[in-house]
Amino acid sequence: MQDLFQQGLRTQENSKFLNFWKIVQEEASKHNSVFFLDSGEGNEIEITDINAEDLSGWLVPKDRASEFDILFKAFDNKTISEKFDDFYMIASWQKKQDSISVSFA
Repeated sequence: MQDLFQQGLRTQENSKFLNFWKIVQEEASKHNSVFFLDSGEGNEIEITDINAEDLSGWLVPKDRASEFDILFKAFDNKTISEKFDDFYMIASWQKKQDSISVSFA
């Protein structure tokens, strides 16, 4: 079974990024969604045990995540564009005191 917090990734990532990814997926879950990573967008920061960066990707409702995951893993970009373009977002991080939060826009 795939680790819940690694869903939405196509590649293996280091532990500091995975700590950030957990924050991203926790925020996505608040929107009843799963975030699928397309690419990094810069604005990087490294603090203690977290590597954060603004990310682009798809914020997909949980009830469509399995359908999207199949296309995502197959790199079926044509079908993704046709069916899921409206879900494409930027996940931006913000630092507040010693913690990192994420918002989608």
